[in-house]
Amino acid sequence: MGDVLVERQELVVDHFGRWPEFHDAVMYELAFRLSEEREVVDMKLRHAEMTPELDARGYYKLVKHCNVHLRFHGVTDIEIEGHAPVTTLFDLVLRPCPNPEQGSESGMAVEWSASYGMQGTFWCKRAEVVSLVPTEPQP
Repeated sequence: MGDVLVERQELVVDHFGRWPEFHDAVMYELAFRLSEEREVVDMKLRHAEMTPELDARGYYKLVKHCNVHLRFHGVTDIEIEGHAPVTTLFDLVLRPCPNPEQGSESGMAVEWSASYGMQGTFWCKRAEVVSLVPTEPQP
């Protein structure tokens, strides 16, 4: 994540011990809506931390399962490619970046690549962690 400040990021950092790359996170919702400050994007992710340990089936054990709700405010320059019922992220990158429309306005570039499904980018004025809810492992 670099030097990007995400409001309430401590919810994620306290849960995982750091800000994760969200590798293999499942994006189960991506919603766009209009507000007074351009568009707002809500991104909901199902994520867990992969450990180096293997389970009885030979899969890496996953711990710290949770659902993370991120909200991005003042969104512009949206580009999305691909489509699938769900998206599995390769990574989610947030980096400081001036507004491409008005170079003096500070904000961040948001980019996600996908192992499966859609990938995209956009610019936003600010970001926040709306919630992090610990969950049970999915079968």
